[in-house]
Amino acid sequence: MSFHRESYLQALESIHGRESGLSTQEAADRLKAHGPNLLPPAKWRGPLLRFLLQFHNPLIYVLLTAAGVTFWLQDYVDAGVILGVVVINAVIGFIQEGKAERALEAVRAMLASHAMVLRDGDRHEIDAADLVPGDIVLLESGTRVPADLRLLKVKNLRIGEAALTGESVPVEKTIEPVAAATSIGDRTCMAYSGTVVGYGQCRGVVVATGAATEIGRIGTGIMARKRAIIRRLPAVETLGSVSVICSDKTGTLTRNEMTAVRLLLAGRTLEVSGAGYVPEGGFHLDGQPIDPRQDVDLMRLARCALLCNDARLQHDEAAGWTLVGDPTEGALLSLALKAGFDAATQIANAPRIDEIPFESEHRFMATLHHDHAGQVFALLKGAPEQVLSLCLHDSHGSSLDHAAWLARMEQAAAAGQRVLALAECEMSPDATTLAMTDITPRFTLLGLVGMIDPPRPEAIKAVADCQRAGIRVVMITGDHAVTAAAIGRELGINASSPLTGALIETLDDQALSQGIGETDVVARASPEHKLRLVAALQAQGRLEAMTGDGVNDAPALKAADIGVAMGQRGTDAAKEAADLVLTDDNFASIADAVREGRAVFDNIKKSCCSSCLPTAARPG
Repeated sequence: MSFHRESYLQALESIHGRESGLSTQEAADRLKAHGPNLLPPAKWRGPLLRFLLQFHNPLIYVLLTAAGVTFWLQDYVDAGVILGVVVINAVIGFIQEGKAERALEAVRAMLASHAMVLRDGDRHEIDAADLVPGDIVLLESGTRVPADLRLLKVKNLRIGEAALTGESVPVEKTIEPVAAATSIGDRTCMAYSGTVVGYGQCRGVVVATGAATEIGRIGTGIMARKRAIIRRLPAVETLGSVSVICSDKTGTLTRNEMTAVRLLLAGRTLEVSGAGYVPEGGFHLDGQPIDPRQDVDLMRLARCALLCNDARLQHDEAAGWTLVGDPTEGALLSLALKAGFDAATQIANAPRIDEIPFESEHRFMATLHHDHAGQVFALLKGAPEQVLSLCLHDSHGSSLDHAAWLARMEQAAAAGQRVLALAECEMSPDATTLAMTDITPRFTLLGLVGMIDPPRPEAIKAVADCQRAGIRVVMITGDHAVTAAAIGRELGINASSPLTGALIETLDDQALSQGIGETDVVARASPEHKLRLVAALQAQGRLEAMTGDGVNDAPALKAADIGVAMGQRGTDAAKEAADLVLTDDNFASIADAVREGRAVFDNIKKSCCSSCLPTAARPG
């Protein structure tokens, strides 16, 4: 049922729930009717059958025949080598397929173990398996969503849905209904089982449990045998023969690290170099580097980016620079460090006295600071439209031309950049608190910051190498079409007329096959969309490699000719569904693997052909 299209009151009525929660007896009755909030276990083949099936493949038959012919020709060394390859492949396959049970278990492990609910009007912590439709669930930062929920109340709520949708940044949630055809990634009034609350609090009514949840539907679709790492010779054959690589964007083609790439200051635009959270890079005006310490406007904006910020960047020799907090705030913090600021010193020189946290209702964050010279000031960061409405002047003291700044913001957004505005204003020297009544049109606009998750430089080269080798690269992502198209253009792939999940819903198989032939970018794609794309490409006679990292990718990884999972950030479900696991999550490694696959299989074919010839007729 499409609970996302109903108001929260209608959803409560549809599920026969109440805002005060179910009674204990009602919950018990519904548990009997719906069953526990668990994914069903799968049945698996026994070890003997699993081992014998390693030999059930045409390529293995060819190798065994070659070994037999070679043995008959009394070339015992070559026969032993071929048999050794077959046996080693079977043993590796047997060992790896022994992990098949972990595929569904990996999805099951994503379900929360406990949940805070309202029962009989009181708060109770219960086993998440006992949740039933109609239960009222309470969530806060850091907790895992235990079932599919229609949200009833939210406060500053952002949920990380990357494992389910591929969305690269936490999704801001509201209680307002959306259209029935809205894709999963845009259902802002829903919270789905297995996702994680990154920030804020909420209350929601359970609308689906167990196998009926979105993650449950995916989980029950991958209950068949799974594969992990390259463990069969057919996988090598396929890898060396692929003509299309469908790649996830975030973290594979890109760094999965938001980066400030453009600063819109009064009267000029600066480009920012460097990628990710590593504070290396600089600032450029018309292609020429500038010294940030000599640029007052830049330093004012960078100070605001540092102080009006809750994120932290940590560094150690093993992990490098890592972020604790929101990715967009991490990008702003890295920007400030590139400008030469020391975070600890600035925070000590201008400590925060009070703050107004970000909320979806006002779409900004504000902080109050005082320095040791007795100055008190407020800093503002948020959505450009909202912040611009609160500003009277730019950093040069000129009256603000709102239309011109909005046009610059739209230009950056059209380039696929996420844009934030930063502003400041002086406060009364005796101000010690910051209230919404203080946030009035009195601020000075410091500028706009354009951010993006940039492509990996090595991925750009790898895409070009693939294209020269006749391999088409298709990017499939959960991000919005504008962002996806911008990244696609930077990668050098065809980003004209990107397909979206909403458009795919309207196309029949023939129209989809035509559509995927006209673009190499697919945005806002759900698991069902990815499966249809796999089928459409295979119907064209293409051998296809599919990459993925989330549980939402597992069905497509299984359906593709060869599935490639990410080893670092990939979920266990994705790894178990794949034929190949990348240890570095890098698209360049896929291109290298295809190159090696071609060479390996070519050698296998040469070996087989050579083994079947009489000694005197063999090459060389």
